[in-house]
Amino acid sequence: MRKSKRLSRIIFSGALFILPTLFVNVAAQSKSSGESAREAMERAYWEKMTLKNPSLRSVLVSSEFIPQHRINSKLNGSPYFTGDADLLRNSVQMRFPVIKWNNKSIDLTGSALNQRTVLTEVENFYPGNIDFEHKVSQTSLGIVAGFTMRSMLFKKRIIYRINFSSLFDSDFSQSQHSLVGVGLISLKSNAYTSLSVGLAIIASPTVKIPVFGLVSYEHTFATLGLELSANLPYRLSLRKELTARSALSFVNELGGPMFFYQTTGGYTVNQARLNMTELRIGLLWERRLGKILVCGASFGCVNTFKSEIHNVVAFRDLGTILKNEAAFDYYFGLNFSVLSFR
Repeated sequence: MRKSKRLSRIIFSGALFILPTLFVNVAAQSKSSGESAREAMERAYWEKMTLKNPSLRSVLVSSEFIPQHRINSKLNGSPYFTGDADLLRNSVQMRFPVIKWNNKSIDLTGSALNQRTVLTEVENFYPGNIDFEHKVSQTSLGIVAGFTMRSMLFKKRIIYRINFSSLFDSDFSQSQHSLVGVGLISLKSNAYTSLSVGLAIIASPTVKIPVFGLVSYEHTFATLGLELSANLPYRLSLRKELTARSALSFVNELGGPMFFYQTTGGYTVNQARLNMTELRIGLLWERRLGKILVCGASFGCVNTFKSEIHNVVAFRDLGTILKNEAAFDYYFGLNFSVLSFR
């Protein structure tokens, strides 16, 4: 059976990847000033925020290895197959400011991912003795255009942001488009603490809850040298500077990639989406190299508690085809980044 009949067309990201990044981006800007006379303060604050969260950086190159990822699948409620898979993900993300005027700005984000999947010890349950492809290497592309506007309401800073994202497989044969809007109002802001609350709205065929609340909280424990960052419900981190150039962070993060499937076999549909929800808990060590360059290493555990393939036709979700049981794994990662082009 040909490759296109056996496994996946893989694409990076989806709503659970885009929205956390967008939310943290808006939360970061909600505390900074919008006055042109304070641009130096804005740049200093933005640099601090990019140190706390790698997803905000202008360039982020990362590699992640998840060994022995357990797969236990059911197809239309019946056993499909079980096996282990080694996953290697190499990704690049680049963020570019396009234009800024008054209290508004436009930026672009491009991303690329190569994922290599190696299946081992596969036990086939499906009738017909499907010959699974044991080694798959795919590349995917994504682009996000974002518009940000800042204003004041009752002397409180408000940030509005809209993202339009397009996700493609490597040969552009499949795509998905999403529209995400976030609004945050700053309730408290001083040298040590900031608090913002807001709302997120998502227009996407794969999202079950299109509207929900957001909370962004930051606090610096000056005597302990700790920085707490909470962007709920997606990210929680506690950062400690070890030296003037290195830091260690404890990170708890909710997210997950989305994969495109395209097959011609009888065991699934021609086009489908695999949506994964992952909870990561681990440590991230980073060291600055010069003024804006940073390298880092991470390790921890990842719990894939939702993994489902949906039949999506003409941007409509027609239901679940395949479900994978929850899996608990370990991950190891390396990254290299550029803090900011601002």
